[in-house]
Amino acid sequence: MIVKYIEKHGIKVAFFPETKRFFKVNQVACDLIDSIVSGIAKEDIKKQFDIDDNMYEKYYSNIFNSYSKYTVINVEKSAEKNLNRLVIHLTNDCNMRCGYCYANGGAYYSQRSIMDKAVLDKLVDRFFGEFHIINNIQFFGGEPLMNYELMEYACKIVSSIAKKRNYNITFGLVTNGTLIDCKFIDLVKKFNIQVTISYDGNPAVNDMMRIMEDCSGSSELILKNAKWLKAETGQPNTIEVTYNQYHVDAKVSILDIVKHIHDVIPDTFVHLVPAGGTKDCDYAIEDLSMFADSVREILNFKEKQPETEYLPLYSLAQRIFFALENRDIDIEHICDAGFGTISVSTKGEVYPCFMFTDDQEMKFGNIYDENLFTSDRMVALKRRLNSFSVKKNNDVCKGCFIRRLCNGCLGLNSFHSGSPFVLSNAVCKMFRDMTEEAVIGYTKLFSMN
Repeated sequence: MIVKYIEKHGIKVAFFPETKRFFKVNQVACDLIDSIVSGIAKEDIKKQFDIDDNMYEKYYSNIFNSYSKYTVINVEKSAEKNLNRLVIHLTNDCNMRCGYCYANGGAYYSQRSIMDKAVLDKLVDRFFGEFHIINNIQFFGGEPLMNYELMEYACKIVSSIAKKRNYNITFGLVTNGTLIDCKFIDLVKKFNIQVTISYDGNPAVNDMMRIMEDCSGSSELILKNAKWLKAETGQPNTIEVTYNQYHVDAKVSILDIVKHIHDVIPDTFVHLVPAGGTKDCDYAIEDLSMFADSVREILNFKEKQPETEYLPLYSLAQRIFFALENRDIDIEHICDAGFGTISVSTKGEVYPCFMFTDDQEMKFGNIYDENLFTSDRMVALKRRLNSFSVKKNNDVCKGCFIRRLCNGCLGLNSFHSGSPFVLSNAVCKMFRDMTEEAVIGYTKLFSMN
């Protein structure tokens, strides 16, 4: 049993990573907990700390209650029978030229092109031949709406397969929001497509980073289309924000962004992540402390307005809150790339994740390879992905106090550390600091947990 003591803002908390239990302590309580955890005999502890049976049992219960009784989320095992998400790159072209685009303006490192029907038919045949159930199809790019006709065709044939197999498949789409039209709105309604629109949550910053081909800003068009889509379909369900140095320089906080999106597109989840990039990028954030600050600000907001149902939440903070509130869940893998998620390029090349498109070292193969799923290359790369991603086997993760509640991203690893198989110290520290703020904030709100 491991105990992590967190001390911030005049509060000291004992946090138990294995059970995700935590409670406020003083130094005497710390010494008592350490004695119990180290295995000192009960009677010796009672005598040393001058406590009775009831007090001893109270502490013992808080430390060990529900220990090791949790559900392990193992994405590799679940992927043996089905695939959670298949990402289809309808295009590797885009009508925008965003400053931080990891996909090189949507083209990645290939010629600009769109997927054709023959490639789509082949990938559907290969993947639905290998997996009985694929839970979600995500359309990606580039800008996927530049290949609308193929997306419509894909929805029809995939829905037909799922219907014959007697299960419900879901569709998702990540779009810049500038090409939304009546045809797309009808398609969203027909197939209940879950739409994510990329918008950086502050018009001025968005217009510096998310620019059109003619270098004009995109905020006005994105917001107009997002509101139209929301009114007609209830989508988008998510706005994706890349928080970057321009936000910091403009003194636009994370909560400023979340509140702005809540005001202009209500009832829409905010997926917000730090901009990745090399140190010479003017948009990459080196100091990620504002993410821990945002957790404290969210919980302070709740403390000041306890009756409100609205919280200015965003993805990274919500994941931590959810993990702390659901103690029976254990997230075993850092990232599901290659197990829960597989991505196919416009040319039919297969990768663990869309972020590795055109990275030859991370390529599984091609849909036209006869033995794609059993090839030495795919088997070896999946084994390497699994070896790195299983936290209990990862030297960095297995001793970390947030091992049971954090997620990672192999693609972001590449940006921050230069390799998908090397964790970013800065990102790991960010998640640890966010968790500490969450634990302290929850303790303030609920006193004893």
